[in-house]
Amino acid sequence: MPETMWTLSQQLKWKLAKWLRDMAKNGVELDPMPSMASTLCFGILGDATVTQAQMESFATAIATESQGAIRLQVVGGSIPAPRPTRRATPISSETAPDIGHGTLPKFPRTRHLLPSGGVTRDDLVLDPMDARRFVQTRVTLQEKVDGANLGLFLNDDFTIVAQNRSHFCNSSTAPQFKGLDIWIQVHQFELIELLSPPGRYVLYGEWLFAQHSIGYTRLPSYFLAFDVLDRQDNSFWSVERVAERLQETSIHMVPTLPTTTLADFESYQRLLETPSAFYDGPVEGIVIRCEADGILADRAKLVRDDFIQEIGDHWAKKGVVKNQLHF
Repeated sequence: MPETMWTLSQQLKWKLAKWLRDMAKNGVELDPMPSMASTLCFGILGDATVTQAQMESFATAIATESQGAIRLQVVGGSIPAPRPTRRATPISSETAPDIGHGTLPKFPRTRHLLPSGGVTRDDLVLDPMDARRFVQTRVTLQEKVDGANLGLFLNDDFTIVAQNRSHFCNSSTAPQFKGLDIWIQVHQFELIELLSPPGRYVLYGEWLFAQHSIGYTRLPSYFLAFDVLDRQDNSFWSVERVAERLQETSIHMVPTLPTTTLADFESYQRLLETPSAFYDGPVEGIVIRCEADGILADRAKLVRDDFIQEIGDHWAKKGVVKNQLHF
């Protein structure tokens, strides 16, 4: 796989997140706060003078490591708020309506494009007429990965909350979510910027710490994003729009195939032989998306029959086996 080239912004956020994690281990508490423009803001719980000195040491170290490409100025105390930009809109009743910040609707079940011998009685399958909508029209395709569905959103106090289907979760919820709290901590600044204002946006992805039916050997991260929900109008963003917002972060997305037009259902079936980006074998399946004007119009999935049949021997009965990361 080609190496990932990180921007200076990505490098800074990654280094800062690891430094904050080390600070927390040493008993120094820092609360991330909404950021504006080129400013990262947080509250200091404890001796501000000592903490500011440690931050200045971090700024010096990262300037040296980047050969001067990254320069930080540490400013303590009360500072004038930067002029708001479009990407960091101040929270107001207009931009952050009361939409139940503490609750999260389940990610909608994705219907199967075609019936097959492996589809169970509980699965949803598109009506043949509805399925035709995905033929001879432009669609965006994503690799369907085999893990646990995860939604991330902000509470009113800017706490990042994780939810698996209809249940809140963290690292202690179940063995398959081990490492989740650390992952959130590492990416906290990026997530706060992406998901602000509180309650409005939900980042959906797959949590892949534990092997289910596929043992992945080349994951770039245990979390792979695939959707953003805007709860204000209940719309999902297009893949292009999600990718644009994640471009300056260190959060990875599921692989996306080029937007294309498929002539028939047989062409879709052949896509199930596409090699996975994350292990030496075929994809679990594909997610098919019809999109327009930056918004998802409809989605469906196609899953390999042999994969569906393996689900009968549920992975949880075998105990947790970790998927493998590869950087």
